[in-house]
Amino acid sequence: MPAEKLIRSIKLIQLNLKSMGLLYFIPYVFLFLILPLSTYISLTSGTAKEQCFLNSYFQIQMFCPFFAVWWTLFGFREFSEGKMRELLLVYQKSILKELIIVWVYYILHMIIMLVLYLCLFGFNYFHSMMILTIQSFAFFSVGISLSFLIKNIALSFVICILYELIGMFGQIDILQPISMLSLSFPQNFFDGIVPYLFILLVSMILLIFSNLFAKKYA
Repeated sequence: MPAEKLIRSIKLIQLNLKSMGLLYFIPYVFLFLILPLSTYISLTSGTAKEQCFLNSYFQIQMFCPFFAVWWTLFGFREFSEGKMRELLLVYQKSILKELIIVWVYYILHMIIMLVLYLCLFGFNYFHSMMILTIQSFAFFSVGISLSFLIKNIALSFVICILYELIGMFGQIDILQPISMLSLSFPQNFFDGIVPYLFILLVSMILLIFSNLFAKKYA
């Protein structure tokens, strides 16, 4: 029954996220404390509202997509490299469905954060939601695909951090071709989306093939 499978997936997700302990709350700290607080400090320090809007947009791009890997990598680490990996994979060959549910769960948190920015500061970032979603999916895809292929959470996370550093310096000309950072704010929901469709396509292909590889050689 589809409903029973969904309930089983949700229970598996709850069990794995609960095992993270305090690490589970790290994305909350960034999304709902550090980023809004940074914007508030910038506004109260006299920064022009238009400039603060753009600065906060860059900060959101730098941190929100990156944390799409947090719950999926660390919450499901036992399936990649844990001592019980072989036993778990006998029960369930692939956890891709559960990982995608967790990613969607994270995207919902991002939406709540954007609502918070709108309510607190009057900053409407919803035109960038499509770009942020694709950026988040790219990080999610790379992090999970690497964990499937190399079965090493720490190395997968370090590679994501290295790419995150590239994003932080994305305004440097030499890094722009490999950075996902959007240097201008979109004027509507689909503005500037074309370059990101290629990123979305590559991310989907990478995720599908790495999952097939993991199932075959589990």
